[in-house]
Amino acid sequence: MIFQVFLAMPRPDVDHFTANELVAVLKASYMNYLVMTVGMILILLYWGQTLVLRLESISLAIAGGIGVWALHYANRQDLITEAVTGLEKDKTYLKLMPGPITSVLTFPFAVFGPNIRTISWLLMVPVSFILKRIFKRMNPKD
Repeated sequence: MIFQVFLAMPRPDVDHFTANELVAVLKASYMNYLVMTVGMILILLYWGQTLVLRLESISLAIAGGIGVWALHYANRQDLITEAVTGLEKDKTYLKLMPGPITSVLTFPFAVFGPNIRTISWLLMVPVSFILKRIFKRMNPKD
């Protein structure tokens, strides 16, 4: 879309374009350039705000997923010291899981703006609660 905006801009007919011709073109069609520039800035601000929030949610989900995967890998390869009990390992999983899950859940809220997305991070509370309930059902003796 932005490329199409550049195609709509006036183009000089001169092969060797100099500064004088640039000034002449800008004087002749300064209002077109002004409207296109303001429009592109507004488009970038609108897209940029929600795009950055979406990318932030994705990157947090990926980083959290990598952390959970690394703990799982270390656990499977016996890279964790013997002093750490199975219950402590499970509790570490329980502490790591809400972050990536919540960042995936906050992704759709990025469309509505930064305030709504920030408030959506309160989903961490029910996600943590649900994961604790699941953990207790899986480990009834703990």
